[in-house]
Amino acid sequence: MTRTLGAVGAALTCAAVVCGCGPGEPPRVAVYPVRGELFVGGKPAAGAVIVFHPTGDPAAPRPRATVAADGAFRPQFRDDTEGIPAGEYVLTVTWREAPIGMSPDRLKGKHADPARPVARVTVGPGESVIPAIRLK
Repeated sequence: MTRTLGAVGAALTCAAVVCGCGPGEPPRVAVYPVRGELFVGGKPAAGAVIVFHPTGDPAAPRPRATVAADGAFRPQFRDDTEGIPAGEYVLTVTWREAPIGMSPDRLKGKHADPARPVARVTVGPGESVIPAIRLK
């Protein structure tokens, strides 16, 4: 009887360990603050979306930033955590006519291709400041 209980206990322990390793939240990674500004035609591009494309791993998450009324932006990574993981990024911009849905891009897709980024940034410990991005 003791052997049976021991085997059952071992099986339950293994099951608990396996269940605890299933899909769920991705592991936490360190993020670092990044800030910049975006202007189109000399004016703040309020509502434009900047996507940070990691250069090392195309399958990695792509942090985003929405440009504020004054032209400033700060990207966020997962669950609205301000900052992004260390690495090299190329930046693209879209600026929809309406914030919800797939309305036309005011920039006509001209700055949405990662192969022709509007900027490049290296993120690491400390705050990364991107020089103002000025588009026509």
